[in-house]
Amino acid sequence: MFSDQGIWFEVHESDEEENAGNNSTLRVFFDTEEDDSFGIPDKSSISFMEDEIKRFNNIEKHFEDVNKVAAIPKHEFDIIVDYFQAISNALKMAVESLKVHYLSLED
Repeated sequence: MFSDQGIWFEVHESDEEENAGNNSTLRVFFDTEEDDSFGIPDKSSISFMEDEIKRFNNIEKHFEDVNKVAAIPKHEFDIIVDYFQAISNALKMAVESLKVHYLSLED
């Protein structure tokens, strides 16, 4: 996702079968499988990602204004907003996952 920062992750939805019959859940996976992978981002990456979340929050504040004046059809604008929210939520999940990971190492 942020290859120039050495940050790469994916969010996957696990199905009920994987969760022993419970509802599906979203899980964050960091790029750790290959020898040349990015690995688990370091603690400084958390700060970068939190700054990106703040930037996203500032952008989101302007969606209503853009929607009123933009020459974008509503259904297209809705797709843009949905995509933006998916990226924003994935980033928040990745930050939370990293915080849990580093807290577990302190125990």
